[in-house]
Amino acid sequence: EGHMEIVKLMIKYGANNFNPILSGDATQMIYLSDIAQGEGVRLWYTKRIKGGWSKQEVINQQVDNFKVNTEGGYFLDLNGKTLVFSSKRYGSMGGYDIWTAVRLGNIWNQPGNAGKPVNTNLHEGDPSLSVDGKYLYFSRCQSMSQTDADGCKILMAKRKPNGYFEDPEELPSPINTGNETAPKMLADGKTLIFASKRNGGRGGWDLYLSRFENQMWSDPVNMRFINTDFDDRYVSIPAKGDVIYLTREIKGLKNLVYTKIPLEFQQKYILWINGKVEDSNGSPVNSFVQYTNWPDRNIERVLPDDDGSFTLILTEGHDYDVAVMDKEGEFTFSSIFLDLAVMNNSKRKRLSFVLDRIENGITFYLNNLLFDQFTSDLAYYSDLELERLIRLMKKHGDLNTQITTYRQSYSEDSIRSNPDLTEVIIDTITNTEIIERIDTVYAEIIDETDSLISELVELDSAIFGLVELDSATSDSENVAEPDSIQVDVPSYTINVSYDTLVTETINMTYHNNRTLLQSEAIKNFLVQKGAPEEKIIIKGDIKPSDEIKERMLKLGRNYLVEVTFVKD
Repeated sequence: EGHMEIVKLMIKYGANNFNPILSGDATQMIYLSDIAQGEGVRLWYTKRIKGGWSKQEVINQQVDNFKVNTEGGYFLDLNGKTLVFSSKRYGSMGGYDIWTAVRLGNIWNQPGNAGKPVNTNLHEGDPSLSVDGKYLYFSRCQSMSQTDADGCKILMAKRKPNGYFEDPEELPSPINTGNETAPKMLADGKTLIFASKRNGGRGGWDLYLSRFENQMWSDPVNMRFINTDFDDRYVSIPAKGDVIYLTREIKGLKNLVYTKIPLEFQQKYILWINGKVEDSNGSPVNSFVQYTNWPDRNIERVLPDDDGSFTLILTEGHDYDVAVMDKEGEFTFSSIFLDLAVMNNSKRKRLSFVLDRIENGITFYLNNLLFDQFTSDLAYYSDLELERLIRLMKKHGDLNTQITTYRQSYSEDSIRSNPDLTEVIIDTITNTEIIERIDTVYAEIIDETDSLISELVELDSAIFGLVELDSATSDSENVAEPDSIQVDVPSYTINVSYDTLVTETINMTYHNNRTLLQSEAIKNFLVQKGAPEEKIIIKGDIKPSDEIKERMLKLGRNYLVEVTFVKD
């Protein structure tokens, strides 16, 4: 096929090499080959090295018993440590059964039978695991040989916490129509590839693709870009989901080939996380990883290996709350919020989580505590983070909990120039001025005729400054001077008051410092959940340290909530 490339393996020229199975991380591969002349078909192992693949090694015969194993249907898990396959060796429950082997170092251990209810007195074969190992997909057939099968249906069994499987369920129509096998659930947990002899194929076994959407399976689509006129049954697609490995006959020999999967046949994009959980001394912590998708709010858990390492694969189309917690509540927790609603490609990410032992003065951050935009209201998914905090507060009730909300990019304006300026400071400036007022003047005057003239003079206080009373003058030459003159002195009544003129100037400053209100909102939530109010101290700060600013930058936010456990 001109659009495919040969996988470059260090194999002997002239051998048949077929049915490649890669680990989910695409670093290890097993395949069948007759390279060892005179020994027939054997199972070989190789791993990826710089520039290609390592020299192949034969897998120990306690696994590789080609006389009783099927020639296809092998499957490696994500890290290449678990191998599932079909065999009718001693200990089978009837015909071919599902068996499991685990690799310890460079050696595969003695395989174990998957047992009931997976295996029955019929034939079970072509097994595979979901990327998280929680689901087993396989076929149950009326008849089976090393190279073929008939009357097959695809089943799925969920793994119990104890490692065993629940009763398998047949996948519904349109998956099962009469003879389907070799199921492989891709890493997105939604895309299933399987082989079928249904009508409309190109010949023999053909490969089909169906997606689980809206609680139902889509009509399977023939993968015509790789199907041929012959049997097309066994393929391998690593977790990234963009490349498919299979077998092609070239110049009369079977060869291992791979090709790019067209976009319409690719799974949803994924984020593949390789994580590690340690304490501040670099030692592994007895912990668990909890991840929750939004808005479905489905909560799942993953247990790290003994060295603290774990693998997590998250699918496009959701936001995820991912948190690491120790099992006993003796350490702080660490969390990260991942927005995977829309992805442009699949990605791989390495994350390290450091948990500190809880003691007086220990400080950590609520990375997954969010507020609604431009408010001090907790975002609806912040309850997960606060419930984790409550767990620690109850465990360490002798310590107070200090909550400090930090903010950078503080801004203010005299007008509300953008929606972020939700808070306001009102500053009132008061000016006081005292004004003297003369409201009224009363004057009583006795004239020459002894007639009383009473006059009320109303004067405006703003212009009143001086009162003069002018009496009429007479020509003294024409008036006889009396023997005596009685002069009545006019009497005046002046009302003087003082007015106080008060003027107020109101200055309004709009700003975005909601730190104390946000801390208060956190406190209110904790109290509602039963936390003692007197054990909670709240603060707000708009001048964070450089270290906290750097944390904000990594989180892509301009605020951050810090928790400190302190004694009274």
